[in-house]
Amino acid sequence: MGSSALAARSVKTEEAAAETAFRQLYAAVWLPRVGEGGALDLEKIEVGKRPLQATTVHERVMELLTVGGKPKIFGTLEPGKIVSRMKLGESLAEGEPPRLGVRTKDVVDAFFGFLEPPRISSDAVLRKAIAKGVGKATFAYTTGMPALGPDGKYQVAVSKVVIDRSMTDDEVDLDDGFLIVPAAVPVAAPPTPTAAVGTDTATGGAVLTAGEGSAPTAPAGQPPTVGAVGSGVGKPKIRTSIHIAFPGGRDDVFKSFQAIANLADKSDGGKIQIVIDGQAAGGYDPNWLRNAVQEPLEEANIEGLTIE
Repeated sequence: MGSSALAARSVKTEEAAAETAFRQLYAAVWLPRVGEGGALDLEKIEVGKRPLQATTVHERVMELLTVGGKPKIFGTLEPGKIVSRMKLGESLAEGEPPRLGVRTKDVVDAFFGFLEPPRISSDAVLRKAIAKGVGKATFAYTTGMPALGPDGKYQVAVSKVVIDRSMTDDEVDLDDGFLIVPAAVPVAAPPTPTAAVGTDTATGGAVLTAGEGSAPTAPAGQPPTVGAVGSGVGKPKIRTSIHIAFPGGRDDVFKSFQAIANLADKSDGGKIQIVIDGQAAGGYDPNWLRNAVQEPLEEANIEGLTIE
């Protein structure tokens, strides 16, 4: 065998040995932890009897931390762990009121800035846990930094609070989100007595009512009640309220706008109360509902708007 062939064989041998050496790196991992008396300590996690299957350095480390024995890093998290870690609903110190809300940014800091378990693999784990907690009504979700009112409820529009409904991970903003315990979630104000809208049992459509008074409302298609007013006989009775109901589609809604606006002009305060009840047996897509309905209404800055 020539010298060049021996040299090439030697290089391949050394390369194979180097690759084997790298594949066998990290047979153990040391994790920092809080020891007795609060002192910083190290916990050693070793391979043990079962050889690692991973070949790259990062994969070997993650296999050590997540597979075999008791896992040290988790890819999932239950919403209750967020409640307990952040002490939601509890007093942080004696004599202090209970914590009723917390920023999602502080939640991230609590799970990545402290050594106490559970340790999680990424912030995506927190997004999933928050979305799950909102769906289970463990806590509510909104954005910004709402103030707590004297009634113990956060001062934020009900339409901007999400609780007890399906929520996707990408809806969770870990920089600007805010979690609220259910007891501190604001409650929508009931409709004023001057106007109310519901669902007509006969037609199944939206119902619009304006004004208030003792005069009964005439059935659809019939003229107003005629009776005595004052000393007169046979004069039309003055109507102080009106009830409108129709099963409206998209075109019907647009065609009714002008008439409804005319009614608002002549009603007390130049306003009427409008409540729309929509139902979908298969459920509304949450992204579509937010983009096509909720956000356009919120951007319209309508006074007293509530969406539930």
